[in-house]
Amino acid sequence: MKKFLLINLLSLSFLMSNAQALFERTFGTVYYYEYGFDAIQQSDSSYLLLGLYDFGVMKFIKFSKAGNLIWDHTVATVPNSSYYYLSEPTPNNFYVCSNGQIRKFDLAGTTQVLAPYSMGFDQRLSYVSNDSGLIGLGNATLNGLSKVVMIKYNKMAVVQRRDTLDFDSIYSYSGSSIKQLSDGNFVIFGSKEIGGFSAGYEFIKADSAGNVIWQSNYNNDSIIVKDFIATNDSGFVLAGVNPLDSFKLMIKRFNAFGNLVGDYTLLPSNGLYRFQISQTRDNGFIIGCDIHRPGSFDMDLYVAKISANGMYQWSRNFGGTHYDYMGSVRQTLDEGYIICGAKFIPGNNDDYFLIKMDSVGNTDPLLTEAFVNSLEKDEFSVYPNPTSSNLTISTSEKIKEIKVFNLLGEEKLTLKLNEKEATLNLRSLVKGIYTVEIITENSIRIKKVLKE
Repeated sequence: MKKFLLINLLSLSFLMSNAQALFERTFGTVYYYEYGFDAIQQSDSSYLLLGLYDFGVMKFIKFSKAGNLIWDHTVATVPNSSYYYLSEPTPNNFYVCSNGQIRKFDLAGTTQVLAPYSMGFDQRLSYVSNDSGLIGLGNATLNGLSKVVMIKYNKMAVVQRRDTLDFDSIYSYSGSSIKQLSDGNFVIFGSKEIGGFSAGYEFIKADSAGNVIWQSNYNNDSIIVKDFIATNDSGFVLAGVNPLDSFKLMIKRFNAFGNLVGDYTLLPSNGLYRFQISQTRDNGFIIGCDIHRPGSFDMDLYVAKISANGMYQWSRNFGGTHYDYMGSVRQTLDEGYIICGAKFIPGNNDDYFLIKMDSVGNTDPLLTEAFVNSLEKDEFSVYPNPTSSNLTISTSEKIKEIKVFNLLGEEKLTLKLNEKEATLNLRSLVKGIYTVEIITENSIRIKKVLKE
């Protein structure tokens, strides 16, 4: 029997009672190519989309909560060789990296700032939480070797300082991406070489002044790195695909010291072009990429939801019968997801593609209602919560296995059984929040538990 993830009933009931707007929309002009690169939700539940029109015109488009067009502004003429990401560190102030520049513009799409920016594979600047400034990467030559430079900008994209990370007299370094961690420091991912030959990859953790805290070599295990993000536990994640294993999705999770604490291989994706991973509010992850349609070279938009410990939860494909492309996927205010991209319309080339899903990947409200109704018939309890010692789990089905994970995704306890009720002894665990997975014959239930 097909297994599915049972999500918190109260959360789903809340979504249903608040009439979550779900849809699939296309928008464009006849005969022109339009691509949606990134979409974000505003506090009024409307959506802003950053797109490309006719191979060279950057567009800034606003849609209503229901996905209807409100306005369409032209931002600038840009090269069409890259994909762009939209960021909003402070309300109504938007940044885009394009053509080696930081572009800041307002709600009307008017450019306020243009500043130079050297970037690697990641076109999303890291935002400095304490002053709404920006941090980026550059390169400098020192004693004949290439070194990574941290460039600090203020919120108007004016350079405040440049710090060269000079910590190795043998290797040349090229930084690909920088992220601010939740502890306030920064981690850089990049490549290194010696004598013109590749010497692999490295993580470098540095403080705001460019002082190196630690450096750690990384064995890429044939993974093509597609995205690099910070997590809410001062760690970080690499995500990509393995070309030697059917281009399966791979996620590698590291702690605050650069140690590997999670290595997950998931479903085949063929995520060759656009690829994005972000952490969700349940400490899991949402991934968006392109995927070949089975038995075809055509492409679909593909979205997969992963738990905090790397367990596959659900996935969805979107598209038609031609080449369709992923732009981005982001979590929305109602715990659902907004997806943008491009969809091929026969006789009309590619149009902007905007999709609103609920928290379990549905775009049809009737499917969500049926799912909520099925949950209401299920008996499931975990108590006491919080607990300082024992935890009792009771379900209407026989439990096959129980697993307990910490926030790093490390498995701390496991119990195999064949009963409808079980008691776990948590005395050996340190205080904190844990994820409990209860696996039955027909379902997987997930519950957050606080150990006091």
